[in-house]
Amino acid sequence: MWTFRRNFASDWVLLPATVCSMVRETRRAVALLANKIGRTQYPYTARLNHGKLAFLGWTAEGTRLVHDGADSFLIRNGRTQAVAMPHGRA
Repeated sequence: MWTFRRNFASDWVLLPATVCSMVRETRRAVALLANKIGRTQYPYTARLNHGKLAFLGWTAEGTRLVHDGADSFLIRNGRTQAVAMPHGRA
């Protein structure tokens, strides 16, 4: 079963388009984004990785339509250390 605790470092950082959030604010920011888009599938349009860096391009059709979703990740010791989510306009 996938969980934040298992897949993310305890001190991971979210870098959204509007402000850099530390762990306490991060879960709230992710929940707000999910509420804006709604429950849906997120088909990947791109999956790239190089060393500790990963990039996912995606689309979504929920409450809001997203054609150009993009998230970047920094992975250390098998866990996500940082996520860049430029979704301030979602």
